[in-house]
Amino acid sequence: MKYELYEDQVRTKNALRVSMAKHKKVLCYAPTGFGKTILSKDMIDSITAANKKVLFTVPRIKLATQTQDKFGYGNLLLGDKSKDNGSNLTIASVQSIYSRKHNEHYDFIFIDECHYGHGSEYMTYIFDTYPGSHIIGLSATPIDENGYLLGGYDEIVSETTVKELIQNERLCDVQVYTSLMQPKMDEVKIVNGDYNQKQASEVVREEKILANTLEEWVKHAKDLKTLVFASDIKHSETLRDKFLKLGYTCGAVHSKMSQKDIDLNYIKFNTGESQVLINVDMATFGFDEPSIGCLLFARPIKSLRLYKQMVGRGLRTFSGKSICLVLDCANVI
Repeated sequence: MKYELYEDQVRTKNALRVSMAKHKKVLCYAPTGFGKTILSKDMIDSITAANKKVLFTVPRIKLATQTQDKFGYGNLLLGDKSKDNGSNLTIASVQSIYSRKHNEHYDFIFIDECHYGHGSEYMTYIFDTYPGSHIIGLSATPIDENGYLLGGYDEIVSETTVKELIQNERLCDVQVYTSLMQPKMDEVKIVNGDYNQKQASEVVREEKILANTLEEWVKHAKDLKTLVFASDIKHSETLRDKFLKLGYTCGAVHSKMSQKDIDLNYIKFNTGESQVLINVDMATFGFDEPSIGCLLFARPIKSLRLYKQMVGRGLRTFSGKSICLVLDCANVI
């Protein structure tokens, strides 16, 4: 893979080197679209060439195989997909490291999407097991469920912003439209910094809210490829049926579907066979489809971290795309 680092990537790499010379655990903030994978590969290539061992962890198995494809090399530690290629780089899911109680020595550990599961048993295991390793946490949203900066790191490196990437045309700008009719969330409980989505679903499945959501979308985004955020499975299926009834091509992805059906709906959305994709906690991170023209918030949220992850799905640049419409029908903005 041939690449040349952008100026802000070079700044970040140099800042990380300075920080790692003084600290063992460094948190690297880099916005969606910055190119964390490219930067990581550039650094890992140099580290492994010096005969040092590197562990690169991801929060989902699918992301591990994607990362190996992008890097072009590396061992895999993923259950039945594990493969030792004799490389100085090992790519693994954090769950696999924890479940296997893996403790092989690594000089450097990169934790991609380090906000995911922060403070959990498997993340704590990595920090406790490798006190002598240099640990670099990578995240576009390095905050916990309450909106505070992630703990456990000695220093944060932050060399660029979303605004700068938009100005440099590496991300597209957004246009926000907030519906005048919004669901009333006063009676919905807050759990771990966000709404109880089962209760929220009951509110947003009220017929007047559903009707308003569809009306606003038809009014503002009927010609745009749209990613929809739904509260739960029942809500997603209700919305899907309504989009289909209006004559629009639409699919859904959620945890009760088979992986085969999930992959099929992703493919249909990516290729344009489906204009609308409704997701329930499936496409909030690690999902990149640059041609998305509209993000439809049909799900109420209070989590700043989740909000930033959701908006990030629409910021990728694409030919003919000048802005991404953020359509709020769930009292989010």
